[in-house]
Amino acid sequence: MPAVKSSGTAARAGSTLAKLAVVATFFAIWSTIYDATNSHGSPPERAIFFSRPCDRFPDVIQPWTAAIYLFGGTALTLTPFLFHWQWKGIRFVLTCYTIAAVVTFTAYWFWPVCMKRPVFEGADVGSRLLRWVQGVDRPANCCPSSHAMFAVLGALLVSHARPGRGLQAAIWFLTTGVCATTITTGQHYFMDVAAGAAVAVGSYVVGRAITSSAPR
Repeated sequence: MPAVKSSGTAARAGSTLAKLAVVATFFAIWSTIYDATNSHGSPPERAIFFSRPCDRFPDVIQPWTAAIYLFGGTALTLTPFLFHWQWKGIRFVLTCYTIAAVVTFTAYWFWPVCMKRPVFEGADVGSRLLRWVQGVDRPANCCPSSHAMFAVLGALLVSHARPGRGLQAAIWFLTTGVCATTITTGQHYFMDVAAGAAVAVGSYVVGRAITSSAPR
């Protein structure tokens, strides 16, 4: 009997490691392509600029919201896997993410929207976080906003699992916060948020149709 239990534990551990490897591989590939499109769209001869929200509304910039922008965006990207951790569920989530990636990377390559980001010289945590963001991420790949896309798509995928209403409300509240902070941190135009949300909804609808057996 102990041997059977040991075998079952090893199998579960192996399955978990395999799932983690698949998810990690997806995001490694995503990051590589993101960097490539960012490099492609950053040169001045390609970059497309528009009027910034902070030029019209200077007080919209709030460095402290960087915490929501970074940590909320990461949480909403990864949370769907907690609700779709079986292989069918992972396939469903990654299908939606792949569709969204194809759309966003195509837009980044052929329509390289950039933004001249605000300068953050303060000693507060938010300003330090934003200086770090600006140090590792070129100001291209603006439209559609990947932050808004992952936030909205993450919320849709969590809602697809039909958790409790309180949890769904909390997820959508955080999603709204992440979308708003793409503006308050000076990272995106208003249109980027709308485009990111549209890509998320479209990717969810198409992904659900492709993986019609996606578990709830």
